[in-house]
Amino acid sequence: MATVIINGKRVNVPDQVSGKELRKKVKRNQKGRRIVKIDGMDIENLDDYEVYTKKELTNKKGKPVKIQSIPDRTKGGY
Repeated sequence: MATVIINGKRVNVPDQVSGKELRKKVKRNQKGRRIVKIDGMDIENLDDYEVYTKKELTNKKGKPVKIQSIPDRTKGGY
């Protein structure tokens, strides 16, 4: 089992989990917000169709990464 931090709480997830399953665990999935994976200073959008492994859900020091919803600050996109 892998561990991730979702909204400040440690949550156990399977060693291979899809982005869609992670998105379901984040309860603040509202319009105008995006779900991201935060690893230190690296922020990556969560892809619903990608399968994340245990290695991708831990950082270089072996600690769990954070999964959060943040406001979408895109401006002027067509």
